[in-house]
Amino acid sequence: MKIYNLTRNSTTYTSNAYFIRGEWNTLRDVNTLIDVGRDPVLFSELEKISTGVGKTKIERVLLTHSHYDHVTNLGEIRKRWSPKVYAASRSVPGITKLIRDGEMIRIADQHVIAIACPGHSSDSVCFYSPNDRILFAGDTQLTNLSNGNYEPGFARCLEKISQYNVQAIYPGHGQPITENCNKKIAESLKVIKRIHRYPINIK
Repeated sequence: MKIYNLTRNSTTYTSNAYFIRGEWNTLRDVNTLIDVGRDPVLFSELEKISTGVGKTKIERVLLTHSHYDHVTNLGEIRKRWSPKVYAASRSVPGITKLIRDGEMIRIADQHVIAIACPGHSSDSVCFYSPNDRILFAGDTQLTNLSNGNYEPGFARCLEKISQYNVQAIYPGHGQPITENCNKKIAESLKVIKRIHRYPINIK
């Protein structure tokens, strides 16, 4: 899969909006956006990308959570392309499918695993690509955790993620993390376990 951050040059406060297409732009590929941001620059940036002859520009939208900086462009996207919209809650108008923890979802030319990560928000979700070993994290903080209060759902999320081989983290804001991801996630898990003072069991 190929990843384009459509809001990377934004001068407006917005989340990253990752457009993902297949390596070869085949008809089977599912053109996907992970988060849609709030800067209309997304639409002009998308026009610069070849998205496949005879294919809809955006066929699927995955939302990492419902905060306004991640979802504001959704209404216009729905008007233009009528994509299927996946989210963990119906907090935003236009959701067509609720995401289940552990669900496999096809994007571009492969699948990602949905991982429920309540913490930043009650409906936060991360998406992991086993093929490319990439994690789309939204605003879920997975590295550099400090002592504080973390709900059990987030602790379970972090333990699940620690079992995957993560080579890159694409966050909701800022640049991708591409070095020592597994080590950084493991260090965060140690912080969580120290705070809770008991082994975390996945349920």
